Amino acid sequence: NYGDTCTITNSCQDDGKSCDRFTGNNSGKEPTKIGSGLDGTYCKVLGLSTPC
Repeated sequence: NYGDTCTITNSCQDDGKSCDRFTGNNSGKEPTKIGSGLDGTYCKVLGLSTPC
């Protein structure tokens, strides 16, 4: 991760996940996935309701 963040505010979601997190690289290869979902640092959600 190169410090990118995502904040989702006042939205809804029926299924799935809010975020996938990856470790960035400078090699041009696909990044390595390190997790999914909220982590409070890089992926934050405020006011998410389910279902839509």
